[in-house]
Amino acid sequence: MNVIRISERKGTEARGTCTECGKESREDQEMLKIRFEHYGSSIFLCERCLRTLHHVIGTWIKE
Repeated sequence: MNVIRISERKGTEARGTCTECGKESREDQEMLKIRFEHYGSSIFLCERCLRTLHHVIGTWIKE
């Protein structure tokens, strides 16, 4: 798995839409692209959705 901050990329690699809420990368400089190499697919997460995912995973691990 690779995690890339969209703001560190240039050109078309610097664009994306949050997989969860649909926010565009130009609205969120903290957006991340998470690439799952084994599956050959990627998701984009804005800062808000990334925080939500972090909370959900943290809660799930504690259970």
